Amino acid sequence: MRKGFSLLEILLVLGIMTLFFFPLLSMISSGLSVSEEIEKTTTGLQLAQEKIETIKDLPFGSITFEARSAVAGFPGYEREVVVSSPETDLKQIEVKVYWLIRGLPADISLNTFVVNL
Repeated sequence: MRKGFSLLEILLVLGIMTLFFFPLLSMISSGLSVSEEIEKTTTGLQLAQEKIETIKDLPFGSITFEARSAVAGFPGYEREVVVSSPETDLKQIEVKVYWLIRGLPADISLNTFVVNL
């Protein structure tokens, strides 16, 4: 009586293991990709919110348009501020943040109003 496994048995086990591991690896890879996307989106949202809060602390007359430019300390992120005046003593502020996710452009936008009292 022989002890051990034949080559056919080993190949059969390897084939079965391969069928189970490839989908598992694919799910792990997809999960990591989604995690990166969520992290970048959250950072973009935080940068937009931070700018909104900074603008709210400015005097009404100092709130002006800011061209799209890189965000210091956050490589790969750009931000711009668009200001419009729908009425006297009222400004609508839109902060847009831009970045890339897997080479594709992504952005987020936050809006608020500031009143001159």
